[in-house]
Amino acid sequence: MYHRIQDNQITASYPLSKREIYLPELDQHIPRAEFESHGIYIVSRQSMELADNEYITGYDLQVIDGRPVEVPQVATYTEAEMAERLQAWRENAQVSALDGLLVLDQYGLATAYQAWTADQARTFAERAFIDKAQTWKRMDPVLIAGAASMGLGDEQLDALFRAAGA
Repeated sequence: MYHRIQDNQITASYPLSKREIYLPELDQHIPRAEFESHGIYIVSRQSMELADNEYITGYDLQVIDGRPVEVPQVATYTEAEMAERLQAWRENAQVSALDGLLVLDQYGLATAYQAWTADQARTFAERAFIDKAQTWKRMDPVLIAGAASMGLGDEQLDALFRAAGA
């Protein structure tokens, strides 16, 4: 049996059960400083770095060095799921025009952007984007065309949006 603190209440977990039972008699009579001497430990959650294609599905309660620890259960996205997630991110990614301009400058693309904006061949929609847009959306056709004219591909545009905080 393991005891742990959850939502500031002491609960007990038994080896053959997935249920946890609240133990008010322990909770009310044992000061936190004495928990360990009574076999009560605060459960810690193990941290870990995940790759881009990994995610946490849940946690297993394990005993490590005599203490209860919630260990992450890690699963991996398929390539199709990764492509779907990337497309969903692209459809929702947006940054302020100011953040976008600052990132372009940070990455040495300010001159290329200024050349694109100064080109007399800009359409009305492109002029409206340049002069009036307060938010840059990743999938905006004008933005994509401007990025392409500066030699930026999808991955580079994604990286700029992430750097700008999307």
